[in-house]
Amino acid sequence: MPELRESFLARQPILDARQRIVGHELLYRSSAVAESAQMTDVDRATASVLVGEFASLDPGGLSEGLLNFVNVSADFLTHEVGDPPTSSTLVLELPVDIPVDEAFRKRCREIQQAGCRLALSHYQKKDPRDALLNFVDYAKVDARALPLPKVKQLVSRLKRTKAKIIVEKIEDRQTFHELREMGVHFFQGFYFAKPDVQATRRMEPGRNVIMTMLIQLRQDVDLEAMAETLKANVALSTTLLKLINSGAFQRSVKIESIPQAMVIIGRRQLARWLTLLLYASSEDEMATPLLETAAQRGRMLEILETDRAVAEGHGDRQTQVTAERAFLAGMLSLLDTLLEIPMEQVVDQIPVEDEVRDALLHRSGRIGHLLAIQDAATARDFETLTRLTSKPESPTTRELAIAAQEATAWAHSLGAAAISNV
Repeated sequence: MPELRESFLARQPILDARQRIVGHELLYRSSAVAESAQMTDVDRATASVLVGEFASLDPGGLSEGLLNFVNVSADFLTHEVGDPPTSSTLVLELPVDIPVDEAFRKRCREIQQAGCRLALSHYQKKDPRDALLNFVDYAKVDARALPLPKVKQLVSRLKRTKAKIIVEKIEDRQTFHELREMGVHFFQGFYFAKPDVQATRRMEPGRNVIMTMLIQLRQDVDLEAMAETLKANVALSTTLLKLINSGAFQRSVKIESIPQAMVIIGRRQLARWLTLLLYASSEDEMATPLLETAAQRGRMLEILETDRAVAEGHGDRQTQVTAERAFLAGMLSLLDTLLEIPMEQVVDQIPVEDEVRDALLHRSGRIGHLLAIQDAATARDFETLTRLTSKPESPTTRELAIAAQEATAWAHSLGAAAISNV
């Protein structure tokens, strides 16, 4: 039976109509799991990871009520693989090939009575699972599998059932807006990490202030002068203070002013906060999803590099510098998307060390390797993901999974702080 360290849970966010993250699809991969139609020991191990071990990766409710969608096979659903899952945040996605008979309905009722929710994955016209539409909690429609008019027909049909509608594989702004107008409840897709690049992109005034301050950091401008620059923009100052005082950071004293924040957090930490603020300072509807995704990437890299530095016996100062560089690289890795400019222009404008620059531009070095793993997970490129995680310098997939879980909870609290400022 494969050990848990051979499994990896990547995540893709699911958003509501206001583009707030309400959950994630957990994308499971194990290099030891072969495709099989039988309920083998390997299938049982897979079920253990998806259902039982999932709880051990979420001690104390780290996901703070976010839903976790998991694709499961017909074999898992139709065989007795231990007790039904009991997590109220776990949603099992039912495949198209499930046997819709009384025995299966009974199994579903047991799972729902235990607190778990159910979803139909890849709902389609003349779907053999229609009998379950007033039984399951969610139905997912693939926006890329059909022309948009056909997708809308499916949405209209699903609106007459009790199932909440999730449209996945959203890849452009128009599709998102049209389906939101139709009353679709939730959305998922690559668009939310890579929105449309517009022909002309005007830098918003708030972001201009932040970019100016990042340049001032590079030039070693006095912190007091930088505080005055930020204080001139009340909205940015308020958002920054909310982020610093959010539940993501355990501080014994509440920070109530920009000068106080400058003194307490220092120059290196200020670069971190200003980068976060780039994502949180906009009325752009994409900003908050990107804030959470970028913050999750940064925090995950910070955790992994901190653990590595400690294991290698680095001193406190060296460990801190390594962790800060990793965090900054993860945060900046989506800034080209936010600003809709090439990454080369991003690193030309923001003060970063050569290690971070090489990681962002070429995915080279230790930090670049971790960014490449995150890229592969986001793109569901499991062939590349398997190749990258099998390298000797890579963290174990157990370490990746735990770091991703902790980082997701941390980033969600930042997103909540950003939303509270809207």
